[in-house]
Amino acid sequence: MSIYGIWLLAAAGLYSLLRRLPLKGKGFWYPLIISLMLTAILGLRHPGMGVDLGYGKPYGYLPSFQILKELPWKTLLTMEPFQNYERGFVLFNKLVGMLCGKEQWFLFCCAAASILPVGAVIGAFSRNQRLSFWIYFGLTAFQIPFSGLRQAIAAAVAFAAFFAVRKQSPMAFLALVILASSFHDTALTVLAVYPLYRCRMDKRGRVISLGLLAIIFALRVPLWNSLVTLLNRGHPALHSGDVGLLLLFCGIYGYMLLFAPETEEISGLVNLQWLCCCVLCFTEVSTVAARVAYYSMLYLTLSLPEILQHIRTRFGEREYALHTLAVAAGFVLLGFYNLLHADWAAAVPYAFFWEGL
Repeated sequence: MSIYGIWLLAAAGLYSLLRRLPLKGKGFWYPLIISLMLTAILGLRHPGMGVDLGYGKPYGYLPSFQILKELPWKTLLTMEPFQNYERGFVLFNKLVGMLCGKEQWFLFCCAAASILPVGAVIGAFSRNQRLSFWIYFGLTAFQIPFSGLRQAIAAAVAFAAFFAVRKQSPMAFLALVILASSFHDTALTVLAVYPLYRCRMDKRGRVISLGLLAIIFALRVPLWNSLVTLLNRGHPALHSGDVGLLLLFCGIYGYMLLFAPETEEISGLVNLQWLCCCVLCFTEVSTVAARVAYYSMLYLTLSLPEILQHIRTRFGEREYALHTLAVAAGFVLLGFYNLLHADWAAAVPYAFFWEGL
C-alpha cells in the first residue's frame, strides 16, 4: 500500500510547497497535479487489479473493450444493449479504441475520466483542497475506479454537474446527468441534487430530517421492495446486517448539524449529506444502495472543509486545527481500511502493469 501513502504524502507536501512559492494559479495547479498523480496510479496498475476488469477471462471490461473497438459505428448505434452496458460507455470504448487498441491505454483513459472531473470540482469549490483529497481517499468511492469503470466515470461526470448547480443552470445540469447516466443509469438519482441543494431548512426542518431518516430506515424493506417492483429491476430486500456505513454517515450528518451555519452554500451541502444518509438506509437490505450512495458521498470533499472554515472563524485556530486533524486522520485511516477490505477492487497489493501480481 506504499504507493497510496506516497500519494497522500505528496498531497500534503505539494500543498505546503506551493503555498511558499510566488506562483499564480495555485488553486488550479495543485488539484491538477494531484489528480494526474492518482490518474497515473490507476492507469499504470496491473490489469488484474479490479475484479470486474475480467483480466484473463472471457467476460469483463477488458475483453469487452477488445470486442467493442472492432465493431463498426453503425452496429454500435443500432444493436441491442451489449451485455448490461449503457450506450455511452459502449461508444466510449469505441472512441478509446480508435485512438489506441491497447488495454492499458483503455485503463488510462478510464482513470482520467474518473479522476480529473473530481479534481476539477475540488479545485473550483473546496476551501481546503489538500483535506478534500484526503477525504476522497477515505470514501468507498475511491475504490470504484479500480473495478467499476462504468460507475466511476458516471460518478465523476455527475459530480462535475455541481458546476451547473452553483451557476444555477438547470439545463446544463440535466445534460451532464444524462451524460453520466449513459455510462451507468444509477446516475439518474443525481437529479435530486439540484432541488435539494437549493432547499433551505431551519432548525425545525433539520430535526424533521432526522425523523425522516429514522422512518426510512424502519420502512426500508417495504420501501425497497416497492422500488424493485416499480422499476422492474434489482432484487427483493435481503437482510445483511451491514449498517456500518450508514452509522458513519449519519454521525457525520449529526456533526454537520452541530457546527454548520445556515449559509446558502453550506446548507445545500448539508442537504446532500442527508440525501446520502437516506440512500444508505437501504444498504442493510441491498448492496445496490451502497453503489447509489457513491454519487452523493463525493460532496463530503466540499462540505467538511467548508464547515471547518466556519469552525475556524467561530472558535479560533486551535479548535480548527483539532477538528481538521481529526477529520484528516479519520478519513486516511478509513481509506486504508477500505483498501484492505474491498476485495472487489483488488487495490492491494498494488502492482504496475509490467509487474506480476
